[in-house]
Amino acid sequence: MGSVVVGVFNQRPVFLRDIARIEDGPEEPADYVLMGHGMAVGSNPAPPVSPAVTITVSKRKGTNAIQIAEKVIHKVNP
Repeated sequence: MGSVVVGVFNQRPVFLRDIARIEDGPEEPADYVLMGHGMAVGSNPAPPVSPAVTITVSKRKGTNAIQIAEKVIHKVNP
């Protein structure tokens, strides 16, 4: 990961390690999320509680919220 070239300055490559702190691995989780299915499952039995992931996305001023949502959905469901 330290050999990623992000630009050129004075005809020399600038590596990601030159401008950013690179750490291996994710941090320890601070919170856990579970999703309960309850009666909405109907005839399709599912575990009463499943692990879940929460993704927070915010749009920037002047951007199109519909386009942002479509891009997020495309990334999550390739």
